Amino acid sequence: MSKARGRPLDKDRIKRDKLLELAFQEFSEHDFKNVSIRKLAADVGVSDSLFIHHFGSKQKLWYEVVDTLIEREFKSLIAQFKQLSMPTESFDLLRENIAELFRLAKLRPAMFRLFFRELNSDSERADYLKRKYLHPYLLLFDAAIDLCIKRGDIKPLNPLTLHTLLLGSINILINPGLLKPGLNFADEQQDLDSVVAEELVDTIFNGATSART
Repeated sequence: MSKARGRPLDKDRIKRDKLLELAFQEFSEHDFKNVSIRKLAADVGVSDSLFIHHFGSKQKLWYEVVDTLIEREFKSLIAQFKQLSMPTESFDLLRENIAELFRLAKLRPAMFRLFFRELNSDSERADYLKRKYLHPYLLLFDAAIDLCIKRGDIKPLNPLTLHTLLLGSINILINPGLLKPGLNFADEQQDLDSVVAEELVDTIFNGATSART
């Protein structure tokens, strides 16, 4: 065993944020049961027992990763929705929030891969993601839609339809391999992060926008 593996986990040699990012990538790319604490510890140069001492169990590490790296993104999205108390701007704020969600999916695909990977499981972790992040966001999303419907900005739509469009679009953005050859976003020359986000929002709302005079 190398000396590095037995050294204390101190802030001068191991950056906690870097370690959490590494764990984040592992949890987004692999099922929870296939993530190895021993491998993570080796990658940062400490013993697995020391790693456990500082971060607890793998389950506790997962929660810390989620609450450190995902919470800050969802706080921003939810804060935007809370501005919808200004009804005259509700439609534009709703569009911008959805566009920002799509841009985030392009910029931080690992975050959403972790989401979808866990949500497909029947686990306590899936319940946690739904309870703390997904359901609060969708409740605000539905409230914003209802407000826009009442104002006549969009016609009444089944929430299930909108949730399918929203989550289905994100799934494609983070898994471009589902697209046919030649449509992979990475193959394009221009920066599509904003373009794709705006076009997806336009596609969703052009079918829902009421005729305005």
